Amino acid sequence: MDLPIFFVNFFLNPSSLFIKKNRIFAPELFSKMKRTLLPLAFLFSLAVSAQSFAPSPAQVNLVNKGKKAFAAQNWFGAVKSFEKAVDLNSGTTSMDGPAMAEITLQTAVSYEKMGNRKKAANWYEKAKSYNPQNKELMLSYARSLQAANRDADAVKAFEEYALKGGDAAKSKSYLEVLNKKIAGKLTTKGVEVKSLKLRGDLSCYAPVLYGNSLLFVSPKKKEPSKEKPCKGMAYRTDLFQAKQKMNGDFGIPNSLCTMVNSSAMEDGACLNKDFSIVYFTRQRNSISKEGSKLSKWGIFKTELACINEAKVLPFVTNEHNFSHPSFNNSGTILYFSSDMPGGQGGMDIYRVSVTETGFGAVENLGPEVNSSADELYPNEENGKLYYSSNGFPGFGGFDIYSVDINPNGKSTRRTLLLDPINSNYNEFSYVSKPSVGTYFSSNRNGEYDVFKVTGNPAQSSFEVRILDAANGTPLSDTKVELIGSDKKGEILFTDQDGKVLFESFIPSNYTLLANKNGYSSFQLLIEGSKQGALEIKMDSERQLLGSVVNASDKSPIANAEIQWLNEDGKDGFITHSGTNGLYVFDNAGPAKGTIQAKAKGFKDLIITQNAIFSNNGTIVLEPSSGKVTKDVINNNSSDFATVYFGYGSSVLAKTYYSLLRNVASRLKSNKKEKITITGMTDDKGNDKANKSLALKRAQSVKEYLIEYGVSQNQITLKTIAKVPVDDKCQGNLSCIEKSRLENRKVSLNLD
Repeated sequence: MDLPIFFVNFFLNPSSLFIKKNRIFAPELFSKMKRTLLPLAFLFSLAVSAQSFAPSPAQVNLVNKGKKAFAAQNWFGAVKSFEKAVDLNSGTTSMDGPAMAEITLQTAVSYEKMGNRKKAANWYEKAKSYNPQNKELMLSYARSLQAANRDADAVKAFEEYALKGGDAAKSKSYLEVLNKKIAGKLTTKGVEVKSLKLRGDLSCYAPVLYGNSLLFVSPKKKEPSKEKPCKGMAYRTDLFQAKQKMNGDFGIPNSLCTMVNSSAMEDGACLNKDFSIVYFTRQRNSISKEGSKLSKWGIFKTELACINEAKVLPFVTNEHNFSHPSFNNSGTILYFSSDMPGGQGGMDIYRVSVTETGFGAVENLGPEVNSSADELYPNEENGKLYYSSNGFPGFGGFDIYSVDINPNGKSTRRTLLLDPINSNYNEFSYVSKPSVGTYFSSNRNGEYDVFKVTGNPAQSSFEVRILDAANGTPLSDTKVELIGSDKKGEILFTDQDGKVLFESFIPSNYTLLANKNGYSSFQLLIEGSKQGALEIKMDSERQLLGSVVNASDKSPIANAEIQWLNEDGKDGFITHSGTNGLYVFDNAGPAKGTIQAKAKGFKDLIITQNAIFSNNGTIVLEPSSGKVTKDVINNNSSDFATVYFGYGSSVLAKTYYSLLRNVASRLKSNKKEKITITGMTDDKGNDKANKSLALKRAQSVKEYLIEYGVSQNQITLKTIAKVPVDDKCQGNLSCIEKSRLENRKVSLNLD
């Protein structure tokens, strides 16, 4: 089974349900949101080679039957007809390329919705063979492989997706999670999960803890379909309550009263702080503003004592879905899911303040929490919001994530919960109370059930930020190692904001080591109680020493002037080499600076601090008649300096700040020198957009140089849009992508 009945009926109109003898045969999730299914237009736009085939009448009949079932979201009927039609292929009495492209893709989607991950992956692979260049199909194929637990194949598919022009950042994020899983870094040791089987073989999900009781969703009674690809599809659901016994088990569940459980379907619920009011999800029928029938989910409330009829909450509208209410610890904020306009896409998590007089303004939690896909079943526990999503990299299907909620209500630092809580099946509804336990829902055993967690599932989300102690600037590319009591460590490097995030962190005693060239090493003992984020300030090395030598014969150069240029390009400390070529900076200054070296009879040199350290402090100067060393700037006018950009981006990366400051320093010292800045793009996209992008890239470099003192009169702008792929590639995908990356740049050339 793929998803519980809430998902099954979430976006279905009443006419799309098959009603037989008061039993509803609702298909699995068929979200009419923009990403759950590939648009039907895509099914008919696959470019395939034309061949002369003629399907038999039996095949035509089966295909038509399968299409009707697919349109009605009857996944089992669709695959049954499509597979029979494909089995009848024989020689020229077969379906042609476009027909096979459509059928194979619809079969893959149907199996995906039925929860059969293995067959879904196999049929996506067949669909890909009829349109191997379609990148969106490749992405669906890659995700189906991941869901089918074929991790090695999924890695290759995500890489191929990027090579075919897919979203490189998206591919990278999925690959990072996959590679961690393969390396065994996404498993929490000492944690076990156990299925509760609260109602035998019946599905149970969406647990809510209050007092010593467990509230959950389950079918009214067992009503299986005759054509069932999996269990539990034909259920109407109610809310049930089970009380915890002294031994920790739960007693026989009882259905809530008819004020809550109606003839409609009920789903995820919560209670207010004193457990007197129950807020719950109910499917309701209404009429749209245009007069058409609607079947949407809404949030209702009534007394748990069942005194009055349930009433829908005032911010719930007829045209959209509202579901899965959940209170924060103080009972002042109500979280819920909705597909109302203004979100990130699909179902999003929202919050609304609750007062004695009513509700405040509804607020979307933003892109840190919500994706373009679906986010469901929110639940705040002690400063963390747990929820389920299928829009972020994870194990496959719906996974449980958490975000930290800061004092002003904003969410930060999304974290993927680890195995064994998450799996390549669907997980959601994570709840935890010290006196009752930790629980969540999953269909990893076939039916949906509530699972109990034993051990300590606390993990992940330990963030370290490294700053320069002198000026507070972030230190990128700093090596950070976290070593546990078992002497095993995880090594990460800080990003451009100076941050690393240890996602498999479990509260324990750790030793943290930080190292970066030009800075003193840092070591800190982290005790097990430490949570959240840690900020570390590192001191730059206070001494730099080495020698100045002749590039021709490596002989020492005496009386060379060596000046430390600060990060802003301004003059800093100056020292001179002795007769043996040795120099020393007792107090060098900011470690991000650069060195300018001058000596009579030699070319001036600007070199980065990192380059000096990597060369053991040696500075090499070229004789005036020779070629200047190019550690930072290439003096060849055809390739003076190069700045690369991301796909479709004109944002100047911080990694090029130092290079451009050195260019600015040179141009400021020689006002007669002029430079041409040429913005370029790859061969993808339309001409107009590429011309604009090329100009924006060139302008971003120009603006940075002017900011650091270069005169506008020294700069000329040019653009070259849609630079062709290297002829040597000859259709090689890896070579083509490498060539395109090379063409997303700005070249700086001396006139």
